[in-house]
Amino acid sequence: APDGESPPSGRRSRPVFVGDDQWVPAVLRGNLTFPAQHKYSDTAFVGVRVPRADWDAASRWYAELGEACAGEGVVLLEADPIATGFRLRLIMGAPIASGSHRASLMAMACHAVGSARSHGLEARAGVCGGRTFVGTILGRRVQRTVVIGDPVNVAARIGAVARPGEVLVERPTALRAGIVPTA
Repeated sequence: APDGESPPSGRRSRPVFVGDDQWVPAVLRGNLTFPAQHKYSDTAFVGVRVPRADWDAASRWYAELGEACAGEGVVLLEADPIATGFRLRLIMGAPIASGSHRASLMAMACHAVGSARSHGLEARAGVCGGRTFVGTILGRRVQRTVVIGDPVNVAARIGAVARPGEVLVERPTALRAGIVPTA
């Protein structure tokens, strides 16, 4: 597909190599502002189930979490709807570099899961860190920051297998934060 256009339905875009193992899917290449770059970041995916479709409680929790994230330098990047609630992504280290962020992100993931419970919501989270690609996509009406890469995918997958009330952390990420895993 030409830069800035979506590929035909059912066809996957081919990665465009920009050096080393850095890549940008062709459908994003024309809309990225530069400097897009690789950065070390930590990602937490938090899945939230909203019992009895109590969206007022979910909205209050989300607003409180946003304030807590802003106070700690955590980027609350996006929320995606799922069948019974939504998933959101917490990022530290990208798009804005921060100091020692690993333990802070794990603490924020634990806060998110614990505070969800106090609002009558069920939450679970997965945390992973590593090298990610960071860039900004310019749309017709919205500018959106993207953080993509294996650590983001791993955080989503381990968050999906966590039980309600549980935060799972990838072992190397925990060790880099100075936390000795228990299992």
